[in-house]
Amino acid sequence: MVGDEDTEGVSAGGRTTSCEERLDRTQDFDAVLRELQQVVQQLESGNLDLEQSLEIFERGIGLSRRGQEILDSAEHKVEMLLNDGRTKEIDPNGSSLTGRGR
Repeated sequence: MVGDEDTEGVSAGGRTTSCEERLDRTQDFDAVLRELQQVVQQLESGNLDLEQSLEIFERGIGLSRRGQEILDSAEHKVEMLLNDGRTKEIDPNGSSLTGRGR
C-alpha cells in the first residue's frame, strides 16, 4: 500500500491536481483583474469621500501586488520550461556563453 501511495503522486492523478491548481491560479488572476478594474472605476467616479477613497486605494494596491505575484510566478515557470532546466551564463554583452544542467 505504501508503494501505491508513492506511485499515485507520480501518476496522471497527481498531474490532474497540478493542472487544477494552475487553473485556480488563472482564475485567481482573472478575479484579481476584475476587482482591480472595479476599484479603478470607483476611484474615478469621484463619488467617494477621502476615507473611502483611501480604503479602496489600499485594496487596489493589494490587488495589484497579488496580480504581479501571479504574473511573476507564471513568467518564472515559462523561463524554466524554455530553459529546460538548464542555467545559462551570460557574458557582459548579453549573449549566452554556456548551458549547464542543474
